[in-house]
Amino acid sequence: MFRYRILPLLFLFNVIWLAGAPGLWAVEASIGVAPVYWQYEELSPQRAGYTSTPFTSTAKGWGLQLNASLEQAWDYHPDWSVRVDASGMLPLGKAEEIWQLTGGASVQNNKLDIRQAEGRAVVLRRLGLFQVGLWGSYQWQQQRRQQFVVNGAAVVVAGEPVRESISSAWVGGELDAGFGSLKLQFEGGLPAWVEVTNSTLSGKFNRRSGYRWGASVNWQAIETAAVDFIVRVNYQYRKLGGDLKSFGLWPDNRYETLAAGVALHW
Repeated sequence: MFRYRILPLLFLFNVIWLAGAPGLWAVEASIGVAPVYWQYEELSPQRAGYTSTPFTSTAKGWGLQLNASLEQAWDYHPDWSVRVDASGMLPLGKAEEIWQLTGGASVQNNKLDIRQAEGRAVVLRRLGLFQVGLWGSYQWQQQRRQQFVVNGAAVVVAGEPVRESISSAWVGGELDAGFGSLKLQFEGGLPAWVEVTNSTLSGKFNRRSGYRWGASVNWQAIETAAVDFIVRVNYQYRKLGGDLKSFGLWPDNRYETLAAGVALHW
C-alpha cells in the first residue's frame, strides 16, 4: 500500500514543480478511468539444476484503472515538452489460475488477483504531426494467490495469501501521431532494474531480461470550451522472468492488458 500512497504524491510534486518552473506553461492535462481486462501466463521449461517438471500457468481477470497526466511545453522552445503520468489498477474480483504440466494435465488451481501502480516521466519533441519521446518509469505490481487446490484436494499454504511483488524501472521510447480528433500512440521499453520478492521464499530475484510494448488510440468524442471528453483504448504487453536461484525459480512470464475507458482533457 505504500507505493499506492507515494505515487500520487510524486505526481502532485511534479505538477507543482512543472507549473512553477521558469519558461514552462501548461499545455494539457487529463484524468481518466477504465476497466482493464488482463491475462497473465507463466512458463517453466525444464532447467538444469532445478527439479521442477515443466509447466505453464494461465489466468484471466479484470481490474479498474485510474490515470492522470500533465504535459507542459517549454516556452522558449515550444516544440519540446515534458509529460508526467501516474496510474494505478485495483482488482475487480479474483481470477482462476490454472497450472498444467507439459502435455495438458492440470495439477493445481488457485485464486489470483493483481494490483499495479506506475509513475512515468517523458521528454517529447514535436515533428509536424508527430511527437517522439524518451521516457523512464517505475512500476510496482503485486500478485496475490490463495485458495490452493492441488490434484483435486484443497491445500492450506502458510501465510496465505502468497504475495509476489515485482518492482521494476524501465526506459524506452514513444511515438505519437495526431490526425484531427484522433491520436495514436506507440511505445516500447526495456527493464533497467528489477526486484522480485515472494512471501514464501527467502531471497530476491533480479534478472533484467525482458521487454514491454504498447499502443493506444485516443478519440476526442466531445469538445467544449472548457474540457474535452476523450474515449481511450490501450493495449500493453510485458515479458519478464526466467531467473533461477538456489532458493527457487521466477518463471518466464507474460502480462497483457486491454483497457477501454474515458478521460477528461483540458
